[in-house]
Amino acid sequence: MESNILAQLGVSIVETHALERDWLFRAQPVLDFGIDGHLELQRDGQATARLIAVQVKTGASYFATPTSLGWRHTVSARHAKYWSDGSLPAVVVLVDHERRSAYWQEVTASTLRRTGAAFALEIPRDQRLDADGSWEQLSSIARFRSSDSGFEANLSVMPPDAARRLRKLRLTDSRGAERLAEILATGRASAGDTIAQLRTDPPHWLTPAGFALWRTICAYADDHGQTEHARELLEWIGSSGRRKEHQEARLRAAALWMLEDPSRTIALLDALPRPTRGDLWVRVLRRRAELGPVQAPRLEDEFDFEAEETKFPLPLHVLRAHNALRKKRPADAVRHLDIALSGSGDSSSLMQLASHAIRLRSTTRDAESDDLQRAHDLCWRALMQRRSWGGDTVGYLEDLGQILGQLGRDADVLQLCAPPPVGDASPGEAGRREVAKLALAAAIPLRREDAITAVLDAAPSAEDRAWLVHAFRLGEEPAPASFWESQLAAAVESDDVAGAVDAAHELAWLGADHTAALQTMVDTGALDPGYVETLSAQAEAIAGAPGGQARLRTLASRRLDAANMLAVLLRRAGRFGDAADLAAQTRDRFASFALIELEVDALERAGRTDEADQVAAVGLSSSTTSPEQRAVLFRARAGAAAVADRWSDVVDQLEASRRLPSSFGELDAWNLVIALLRISRIDRAASLIRQLRLRPTNADLVRIWLYARSGSDWDDEEVRLAIDLADRFDGEEVAVALTLHLLMRDHPDDEAWMEEHAAGSERSWSERLQDLFARHSSDEAGAPLQRIRGDIDALIEIIRQKAEQGAEFNRQLQRLLRQGMPTGVISTFLHRPYAYTYDQRPLGMFPAVAVDDDEHEQERDAASAALDQTVVLDGSALVLVGRLKIAEKYLSRFVRTLSAGSTAEDLIESAREARRTAKSAGITSWNRVLNAPTFTDVSDEAQSRLLADASFYEGLTADLDIVAAPQLEVLAELDRSGPWTDPIALAQERGIALWSDDEGQRKLARQLGVRTFSTASLIEAVAVQAMLSDPEVADDTARTLRHTQLQLVRAGVAGLPQTVEEIEHLADTDGWGSGIASLAVTNESWWLSMHEPFRVLLGWFRHAAAAGSNAMTVWEWHAFEGAARVRLNGSTTPSDSIAAVALLAWSIDPDSERAPWTALRMRSVADIWDLPDPVQSLTFAADLLQHLLPASDWSAAGESLTRAIKQGTLGAASEFSRQS
Repeated sequence: MESNILAQLGVSIVETHALERDWLFRAQPVLDFGIDGHLELQRDGQATARLIAVQVKTGASYFATPTSLGWRHTVSARHAKYWSDGSLPAVVVLVDHERRSAYWQEVTASTLRRTGAAFALEIPRDQRLDADGSWEQLSSIARFRSSDSGFEANLSVMPPDAARRLRKLRLTDSRGAERLAEILATGRASAGDTIAQLRTDPPHWLTPAGFALWRTICAYADDHGQTEHARELLEWIGSSGRRKEHQEARLRAAALWMLEDPSRTIALLDALPRPTRGDLWVRVLRRRAELGPVQAPRLEDEFDFEAEETKFPLPLHVLRAHNALRKKRPADAVRHLDIALSGSGDSSSLMQLASHAIRLRSTTRDAESDDLQRAHDLCWRALMQRRSWGGDTVGYLEDLGQILGQLGRDADVLQLCAPPPVGDASPGEAGRREVAKLALAAAIPLRREDAITAVLDAAPSAEDRAWLVHAFRLGEEPAPASFWESQLAAAVESDDVAGAVDAAHELAWLGADHTAALQTMVDTGALDPGYVETLSAQAEAIAGAPGGQARLRTLASRRLDAANMLAVLLRRAGRFGDAADLAAQTRDRFASFALIELEVDALERAGRTDEADQVAAVGLSSSTTSPEQRAVLFRARAGAAAVADRWSDVVDQLEASRRLPSSFGELDAWNLVIALLRISRIDRAASLIRQLRLRPTNADLVRIWLYARSGSDWDDEEVRLAIDLADRFDGEEVAVALTLHLLMRDHPDDEAWMEEHAAGSERSWSERLQDLFARHSSDEAGAPLQRIRGDIDALIEIIRQKAEQGAEFNRQLQRLLRQGMPTGVISTFLHRPYAYTYDQRPLGMFPAVAVDDDEHEQERDAASAALDQTVVLDGSALVLVGRLKIAEKYLSRFVRTLSAGSTAEDLIESAREARRTAKSAGITSWNRVLNAPTFTDVSDEAQSRLLADASFYEGLTADLDIVAAPQLEVLAELDRSGPWTDPIALAQERGIALWSDDEGQRKLARQLGVRTFSTASLIEAVAVQAMLSDPEVADDTARTLRHTQLQLVRAGVAGLPQTVEEIEHLADTDGWGSGIASLAVTNESWWLSMHEPFRVLLGWFRHAAAAGSNAMTVWEWHAFEGAARVRLNGSTTPSDSIAAVALLAWSIDPDSERAPWTALRMRSVADIWDLPDPVQSLTFAADLLQHLLPASDWSAAGESLTRAIKQGTLGAASEFSRQS
């Protein structure tokens, strides 16, 4: 068979398989360069634009190289690069045309194996196109979308080594790295099962060729304590090749077998190539396996390590540290571990080992200043890291608790080791005996009965609970002493220095001196005599023995541990000032960070926060302060600033802590979020939550999360998190708030959303969301989600009643607006954000310009005086200059533009309001013409505009200079008024000008003695300044000024004077139906300045009618607005003027369908100004126009319009009754 025919036959077979599975296949017969066609996923018969590129190879020759799993297909380097660089996923399909069967494999960096100049791609025989499972896999390939945020979120809950490998792997195999990251992150709660599943049933893209992916899985297994899985995988990888990376895998497997089966270690090492077996680390590792753990210290005598120490691999330093600890030489162990940490500083196991070694060193003659503090910092970092990715904390939590106990920080021990609500330990952690022991040891001297009860209740079994009660002699006196005495005796007998020190410390805290039991350890040099003497003095001081505290004070003059202990005792006794003074006297002598931290804490407890802040600042200025110590001091300064209500300083200190290489804990992150919200930086708080993927753990944090994130878009992960939180906090008010937000959010519409079960749930995400809606909806009036039951007539009656209730309220608001009431008052009454209300232009325009000439001159003078000074920037001005895109030009005219915190909060709330409106189905209202309910849906265009508005409001918060504002006393009782009253109060307090584009607000500000100006007056002031400074360009400046003023008009700013020619030019330029030029006729000043306003209007109506009836309707509406304010040519009421305007429009477009709507608009405007019905004035208006414009028969027009209004209203009511 000819090759072309054979190739076409193969493509046809693939297409047949695709069509049978409801997929699309498009062949690409022309200019084929490695892609024969495209598969496209369909959903419910609709194409999805989710494509896969396909290369089809047909014929027996492609099955000539079988493997154990399928067939090897050779891929040229050119094709490999072509497919890898493409924007679509690619698969190769081998077709057996005789059997009409096809086999496939995806092409990725992990499925390709280099073979010289080309690549090998293994096509598995179990990946057949006639199998449903294959099409499920192809669906996942087609649906895959790369996501930076999703990838980083997955890495954030992964051990550092695995995360580092995946981040590097993504550069060459983005699909493999992102897929594996999702699997490992999702399965971290049961890491062993996840790894076993990958090993026994790997996905199609995880082939033996994917070395880097498998090596990442090994690192993940190792860190999660899945040593058996890690060993097996490393052995398998090591046996699959002889390249350097394979040898490294085998070497790591050999190290992992060391403790369980040293003979296996030796066998693996002996299987390495001969040159590799000569490496120092390989020789040491083999000898260590031969000697066993007891004889391991002999390695120091058998190898000349010192000759080539700088060339050591990191594992050798760790091995030597273990040997040093066995020989009771903790100082040497610390030296080796410091080197190891410099090369792998984020290894939690290394940090724990180093912490243990440093802690042991602190009890010897080699002790260094701040050993305990450094041990604490390392252990804390290790524990927090493991908690962040769900690692096992066995040993880590216990070590940190013991260190805190040595430091006398019982309250911190409780916080760490007790279960909620007392502490932060998880149920699994709190149930461990060693953790429970530490928690009880802290709770008993603090007399925390609630903590004791919580610890006992957390015991996993009745046996564990009984053991704790017996061990601590709970209910007896003295409670825990006998327990620690038995612990001390056991530790001394087994030569356990660390255990003996822990028990002696606990006894000393109880006032019991048992240091005599430590004498044998002192005699052997394992313990420092001075350290033991300090313990003895501590016990005497706590017991209240005569001279005990004096003895401890004497020791404190020459020993750091004694000084630290005395300060802790003083703090425990509530003598915070004395503790701070002691720490201040001794910290410089010992160069001790622990004493600095203690002094800061004592000063804060004594209420001397300013001094605490100063001490912390001194500590930060020292070049010897470590990153971990700097983090502690930054937190302390943040705490002091919070007490003083200096939230900007809190943000600065926590941001500084965040920039350090040490761990920035989740508590720090939430504190930073809270501080950002306190200074109204909601945008930054929302960004931080998303960046760090913070997950609330209690109802208060849920409220903070919701407040910060509610103004932003939610991704799929946040939607799922909100569902989880609403379920978790069911029954609390916050669950209802979450459900309401979920109702307004976009939800995923893919199969995963409909079918994927949440962890620990049998329901899909979609089902859980519907359940929330059902759970939180109610038949009760006023419920957040109210169900309306009954027939259609009942629903219509509800809508009509609500419309009647709101009609009078809206009429009053409209009148207040037209009388110059601040927009802020309207937003307060409507319970809407100020900036959003202003931007929606309740009167169809921005009320930005002072109509009164004297007020305008005052504002221009105020703007001139404010140039190059500091001013307060109101939300209305932010909106207007943002819409005009002139913010950068005019903000730079001032030294600073201050904004109240409520302004930023209001802008974020405006974004929320815009998103809520965009997501709503529509608005139900009462149509007064039809006397019936109508539903107006939110069109796609309106939704896009509203979402763009939301982004616009958020963007305005980006560079605000936010400061605290006092309350405006004259309006203190008005709720929700801060966004528009705080700027006035801020300007008043600081004696500076207010920049506002809300005319009513500026009037109020002037009454309170605040200088104020608008954007229009600022533009004019800048132009005048330019003219005065350079008279030669005065004409050009004047032209530029007029051009800018017309820009304001185009943006919807009313009140600027315009000539007839300018209005007509604006209408010709922007369109007669745009509503921009017609704003001029809403101004009272236009009517009063026109010699023949009705004649001019008639001409403009004709132009507008030529542009379309809707255009003339806009002009008619705006003319009604202006006419309602004036009496012209002998009319007795402005209603006559309104009726005259209606007749002008009717004479041009006497359309009977327009009549009832014209009547409605006439009456609406009249209602606002409390005027008589203008429809009743049509006869008088006709006589008036006949006198002014005698060329037309206005009486006939009046009769015609009156008749059409009556007939149109009756006809509309009849039509609605017929439809009902």
